[in-house]
Amino acid sequence: MNATPTIDRRVPFEALVWAVGIAGLAVFAPTLENRLTLCIPSMLGVDGCWGCGLGAAIGYLFRGEVAASFASHPLGLPVTLLVVGRITQLLRPIFRNMFFFSEDTHG
Repeated sequence: MNATPTIDRRVPFEALVWAVGIAGLAVFAPTLENRLTLCIPSMLGVDGCWGCGLGAAIGYLFRGEVAASFASHPLGLPVTLLVVGRITQLLRPIFRNMFFFSEDTHG
C-alpha cells in the first residue's frame, strides 16, 4: 500500500469567491476616483454607500491604516475577520488532508 497522504485539490467555490473578493479589495487602492464599480448607488451618483465604505475599510485595513478603515466603515475589521475565518473554515479539510495521514493507512 502507498503510505503517502492524498490531497483533495478541489477548492470549494465559496472559498474561491471569498478569497478573490478579499484579495481584490486588498489590492486596489480604496481612494481611487473614477474607478470601475458595480455599485448601483455609486453609478447613480449617491455618495456614502455603505457597501463602498465597507470595501474601502477593508482596503485600508490591508494597508495598515486602521483609523482610516474605521472612518470608512466601523464594521470593516469585524467583517474582514469573519471573511478570513470563513475561508479558513472552508479550506481546513483540504489542509488537514495535506498534513495528516488518514486513519485507514496506518495499519
